[in-house]
Amino acid sequence: MKLPLPATTPVTLAIALTMVLTVSTAAADHHEKGVKDVKDAKNAAKTLKHEMKQDAEHKEMQEIEHHAESMGQNMEAMHEKNGHEKDEHAGEAMEHPGAEGESGMPKGIEKQLEKKQAQAAEQSDKGSAQAQEKRQQNQPWWKFWE
Repeated sequence: MKLPLPATTPVTLAIALTMVLTVSTAAADHHEKGVKDVKDAKNAAKTLKHEMKQDAEHKEMQEIEHHAESMGQNMEAMHEKNGHEKDEHAGEAMEHPGAEGESGMPKGIEKQLEKKQAQAAEQSDKGSAQAQEKRQQNQPWWKFWE
């Protein structure tokens, strides 16, 4: 069984269409407002993040400047302290040459020369007379002055 449809007139259709458009327009407006609110929230978050980053960088720079300043003061104090100690010990350093040996050369060079002399003496004692002559003929090129 078929139910009869109510009679639709152009006015009824116009009213129904107007209602649909009004509802869809309101929904679209609501959606646009929501999208705008989301964009505003994102922008506010970006701005806040940027400001926090700048604050952190500013604090970090202040800390670095403070550390540099305190290090500079410490260095100045150490320099002054060491300067006075150097003045007190300057006469002592002249009396005791420290790293120099008996011949006036640094101790390391004296040791090296002693080792070379001992090595040369050792080599001269080894082998036959012919081998010793050959060794003297084949001296290293850097000893051309000997």
